Amino acid sequence: MPFEQNEDRAKRYLETYKELDDIFGEWAVKGEDIRDYLIPWRGVFEGDTPNYGDRKGLNIIDPAASQALKNYSAGIQAGLSSPARPWFKFRITNPAARESASGKQWSPAVEEAMYAVFQTTNFYASTHIVYEEEGGFGTGCLIVDEDPDTGLPVFKVQTYGTYRMSKNEKGIVDTHYSKIEMTARQIKEKFPNSIPNDVEGATDNQYFSVLRIIEPNAEYDPNKIDNKSMLFTSAYMMYEAEIILSVSGFRENPIAAPTLYENAANVYGYGLGEEYLGHIKELQQDSKMMMKANQKMIDPPLLAPSGIKGELKNINIPGVVITSNNLIADDNIKPVALIKPDLSEMRQRIGLIHQQLHTGFFNHLFQTLDHPDEKTAFEVSLLKEEKRLLVGPMIERQMKQLLQPVLERCFHMLSRNGIIPPPPEDLEGVGAEFEFVSTLAQAQRAIGAQGLFEYLGFVAQVAQFNPNAADKVNTDETIDLYADMKSVPPGAVHSDDVVEEIRKKRAEQQAALQQQAQEQQGLNQAEQISNMDTENLESIEGAVSG
Repeated sequence: MPFEQNEDRAKRYLETYKELDDIFGEWAVKGEDIRDYLIPWRGVFEGDTPNYGDRKGLNIIDPAASQALKNYSAGIQAGLSSPARPWFKFRITNPAARESASGKQWSPAVEEAMYAVFQTTNFYASTHIVYEEEGGFGTGCLIVDEDPDTGLPVFKVQTYGTYRMSKNEKGIVDTHYSKIEMTARQIKEKFPNSIPNDVEGATDNQYFSVLRIIEPNAEYDPNKIDNKSMLFTSAYMMYEAEIILSVSGFRENPIAAPTLYENAANVYGYGLGEEYLGHIKELQQDSKMMMKANQKMIDPPLLAPSGIKGELKNINIPGVVITSNNLIADDNIKPVALIKPDLSEMRQRIGLIHQQLHTGFFNHLFQTLDHPDEKTAFEVSLLKEEKRLLVGPMIERQMKQLLQPVLERCFHMLSRNGIIPPPPEDLEGVGAEFEFVSTLAQAQRAIGAQGLFEYLGFVAQVAQFNPNAADKVNTDETIDLYADMKSVPPGAVHSDDVVEEIRKKRAEQQAALQQQAQEQQGLNQAEQISNMDTENLESIEGAVSG
């Protein structure tokens, strides 16, 4: 049956998209420039033909900047959300509940389930693309959909230029409009109950523009569970025909739109592509000039007598030949001029730009430090952490704007579908949060651990003069803090109730040993008395009575 149409809703969707599209205008011009010089495999802009393999990177002669971007995105992926090592922990916020036996069992179970889901879905491939688009364009976008058949998350990367967004008053992106190109076959398969007439009669591979809308639901009703009453609206509409194909919803915000550098007044961010676009264009220009210089050296223009003009086509001479009436037929063909440019200076300038791009795209943070054999392993570790702190603000934004929303959305989705184990009865209603434990996240926390070491070292020095200084150290809390900073697995640290039980048993054992020692001492004294010489005892008594 056809989908019920709402002309007012369709008109509002179209008007909102056009408003957001006007705002994006200048960003699109800039983004297309970045795409053409840095990241030709990403980005879709007005006039691009879908599924058409035309080459976009014709301006790229020297790919050093593109390679630097690839290294950057790979380094961020490995350092922040690596598929090869743990990068987050599920942490119960209440200390007592967290340290309880139930808490220490439930948290790892949640983590195990979520890591398994991320490994079996397209999560890691999607986040890598997001990091790459952020580095190039300044903004990335990931939509977390839900597979209706499996209940698992489906991660859909939105490439730059295809979406338009806006933020709420908290600065969170909550509105996402994207114009996507879908074939008639795709529309028929996705919306079997609302196929427009022009799609019905089209060939399978004919493209149509479809508008996808994600925005806060004005009709949200927490007491209802139907799709149209959810927190966020999800709708599809034929763009030209203004025919709504479907309206459903999300229980959580499905949009994760991180920025590399940002201005709070803007929805979209600034990336390394924009920051170094001048260097990148200069690199291409210098590379083009060097190519021309090499070509002129190897294949210079030639000067030949005009009398042999008709014979030149029979001579296999590559390049340009200039004829002159001032030369006689017997003169040799010779170069117009011997060109010997100073290529060393050009190579030096290109090498300098390479180095600037290498540093500017933070490649040095993700590669082995120079001459590691001249430093101890500890010094190398400190230098790596120190350099990684340079990208601290960017890392914080990735965790806050990308990974945190995705983890929270997936947690609720997987909990609803029974993929994550429910909390034990004694933990129902307790708060929980995700803590990041990747190498870059730990580098951010290394300052705290260093401060803890300095504090303990200072107390140890003071204790040499006054042993009572050690009383100021809360050793149990210090150990827990250090374990958190270093992301020590929960099973390696005893909970407070287990520690209390251990200490109670130790105290009981010590008391029992002390009691045994006292009893043994009494028995020894009694035995000594019983073995004393009776005559000596009588003489002692006589002496006392006399």
